[in-house]
Amino acid sequence: MELSEFKKYMDETILELKNNGSSHRLIQCQILLVIFMRDVVADTNDEEIHANLIWWVELCDDKKDLVYGFSRFMRLLRPHLLRNMGCNFDQVLKLINIDNHGYKSYEEIRPLYFSVFVLDWIIRTSKLLTDVQKNEWSTRVLRNWFETEEDAKDFFDRAEVFLNNSGQPLVLTIHLQNPYLVRLCI
Repeated sequence: MELSEFKKYMDETILELKNNGSSHRLIQCQILLVIFMRDVVADTNDEEIHANLIWWVELCDDKKDLVYGFSRFMRLLRPHLLRNMGCNFDQVLKLINIDNHGYKSYEEIRPLYFSVFVLDWIIRTSKLLTDVQKNEWSTRVLRNWFETEEDAKDFFDRAEVFLNNSGQPLVLTIHLQNPYLVRLCI
């Protein structure tokens, strides 16, 4: 799939989520992750990522839970861009160590870790949110989620409320340390 074709499809997916919602309740969270895929992931020079973008398109086609699908996509491919954003895969692997936690698999421990990580990163790096809004995100939404064993469902419920009640249509601008400029319009 050509990159321009992928981006156009992501635009259509965003419009569909905005207009029709989905079977999944986390519309704003899904939209942010789709925009991240369109504007950040697709613009990387990672050939493995580009070769697997069709898998993401299929998730969008099937109207599956994009929050879960995004996290799985990132977990399987471990793109360098997540490292550039501060994701420490070694720490994540320690977090999911079977000996330490007694769980059978990553999926039972933190299946949505990477979706939470990226949404948190989007909010923390937004140039359009005030410090007060970022503090509210940190204290009321994130609540040290990475250091707890809280179910991601509770985090996403809080995130969706925050994204829907931010006082204006949420428009985020993300500036990465790398040469990316992403405009998110919700």
